[in-house]
Amino acid sequence: MISIGEMSALLAALFWSIAVVVFKSVGNTISSFVITPAKNFIAIILFGLVCLFAQVPIWYDGLLPFEYWKLIISGCLGMGIADLLFLYSLNKIGANRVAIVNTLEPFIVLLMSFIFLKESIPNIFQLLGFLIISSAVLCIALEKSPEKDLVERSYFQGISLMVLAITISAFGIVLMKPVLFKLGQVSDSAYNPYQLLLWGSMVRLLPGVLVTIAILLMQKNWKDLLVPAMNFNIGSRLLIASGLGTFFALNFWIIGYAYMEETALTSILGQMSAIFIIVLARIFLKEKITTFRIIAMCIAFFGVILVILG
Repeated sequence: MISIGEMSALLAALFWSIAVVVFKSVGNTISSFVITPAKNFIAIILFGLVCLFAQVPIWYDGLLPFEYWKLIISGCLGMGIADLLFLYSLNKIGANRVAIVNTLEPFIVLLMSFIFLKESIPNIFQLLGFLIISSAVLCIALEKSPEKDLVERSYFQGISLMVLAITISAFGIVLMKPVLFKLGQVSDSAYNPYQLLLWGSMVRLLPGVLVTIAILLMQKNWKDLLVPAMNFNIGSRLLIASGLGTFFALNFWIIGYAYMEETALTSILGQMSAIFIIVLARIFLKEKITTFRIIAMCIAFFGVILVILG
């Protein structure tokens, strides 16, 4: 029987997948400079309400000064710059291509964990998995679209920025990883681990909001960029995607890691989002699913399993 942790991990992947498809549906109408701060701002309001009912502390003083900075910098990188690049790439190359390229993330996180956290060096199976995933991503990068749905220069730019977004996001994850682990292991506090993990998520999300708002205001035409967001149809989609992607997905992700002893299984279930995105993009965005992309997805998923279980 499926456990609470497994179900939560799958729900996190599903909610994130739906959010990606909804973000893509408005990507041609509204700039990623607007989508990113909007989704973070909506998410922080929702998180604030949950924190209020869950009696999450406004401030937790159980961390060292540099650990607070790690959360802040991680938020600026992961919830700010990486998300901005991700949404920009999503609009450039489409949801199903983004899903396949995103399978690079587990190995990049693993590699950065080794470099910065001195965790175990990637073994031969994990290196093989990385090569397999890289091959699948390279195939997608070199794919010649028969529909000519993308300008070649824009296509390669989207692929490159997506890889950069994954790298920045992975560094943000590795940076905050020891802090979240510490918050999840606290036993001598008036607050339980879930409350503290929620608090840590809020602290990480806030600088992401501020950075993306600052980037938006740096655009000379920022007022014009905001106009499409005032449309009810666009605004409602942003609200739905932000709630599902940045709020519900993150909450279920936290619960998944809290209730599953096997971190590797959680990661694999999280990568199911790639498959969900491809299917949902075909149904709702009418994106083509070529035999070539299906094969690339299967190859990439096999590589992910090797990386995580290796």
